[in-house]
Amino acid sequence: MKFTIIIPCRNEKDIIEDTVFKLNAELKEFNYQLIIINDFSTDNTIDVLQNISKKYQNIFIFNNIKKGLGGAIDLGLSKANGDYVCIFMADQSDDIFDLKKYFYICINEQPDAVFGSRFLNGSQLIDYPKKKLILNRLFNYFVKIIFLSNYNDFTNAFKVYNAIKIRDLSPFVSENFNIFLNAV
Repeated sequence: MKFTIIIPCRNEKDIIEDTVFKLNAELKEFNYQLIIINDFSTDNTIDVLQNISKKYQNIFIFNNIKKGLGGAIDLGLSKANGDYVCIFMADQSDDIFDLKKYFYICINEQPDAVFGSRFLNGSQLIDYPKKKLILNRLFNYFVKIIFLSNYNDFTNAFKVYNAIKIRDLSPFVSENFNIFLNAV
């Protein structure tokens, strides 16, 4: 089973190399590729990415075509060739050990998707701005009511998807999902 990790990256020159190093160090037991999307960085992130790509065989760098997180994810999905795809934030706000758990769930259970939540009992939010937290929780609460869902973190991009299933949703994802992601 092969995984594709999509990393949207804007102005992450100070942390992206550490992120890639940690992913490669912790995910050795998996077959995966990293697709890093440079999202119109104005610092020298692209130079750092090009240097990183020389060190690792499993890294592919692309420049975003449509500015924003939605555009970066859309481009990453179009370039992915794994059985499962994951969106992972360059700033390490997503936990690599949770990613490993997601991958094992995919291997053992082969679900259509694995969703985590930042708001489960026992979860920790570190340095999360209070205003953003309040707005996030209100938005998620209303979406939960509208869709009659028990899921509580719709705005969390840290998910793993079965690649075939997410591609089947392509017209929905490429238009509406981008609007949704860029709005939050």
